[in-house]
Amino acid sequence: MKIKQIPFIALALTLTGAFSQCFIPVFSQGLETPDKLASETTTVKTDKKGGHRKDPLGLSDAQKEKMLTLRNQMKDKVQPKIAELSSHKRTLQDLLTRESLDKAAILKEQEQINSLAGEIASVKLSYRIDTSENLTPEQRQTLRKRLASKGKGMGGRKHAGKHKRAAQPASTTQAEMVEENKEQV
Repeated sequence: MKIKQIPFIALALTLTGAFSQCFIPVFSQGLETPDKLASETTTVKTDKKGGHRKDPLGLSDAQKEKMLTLRNQMKDKVQPKIAELSSHKRTLQDLLTRESLDKAAILKEQEQINSLAGEIASVKLSYRIDTSENLTPEQRQTLRKRLASKGKGMGGRKHAGKHKRAAQPASTTQAEMVEENKEQV
């Protein structure tokens, strides 16, 4: 068994030596200190997925500050309404699953849900209007172009319908499906 391991160890050592001879000079050219490397890099924001993104609109610091203030104000208004909306949805679910249904109570709860959803939509729209007013006409035009091109990478439509499951008859039991899978393999 040790005889079989020797070629792999030799290969690993050879590749390690080749890597260090080929790439270490490339990494060390022109980079004298880590400070120099840090000063040569530009500041780029990262998005939630870890990717890098730039500021395509070229917002000024004052615009960024104003938008942050507007966003915080919107969140302060919306978050309590979202919590209340969740509570009403749970109440509606409870009403719908009781033994005896109270149609009047169900409709009243749905009216409250609709009202809260409308209020949340209005606050969000007001935020969008305020942030758009904060942009220059050129920035709005850039934003319009970016929004128009969004989604064209997938043929202009979202991922809906891409992954279809194999149609199974409603009467098929899990045991029958397992048996069919064994036959296919």
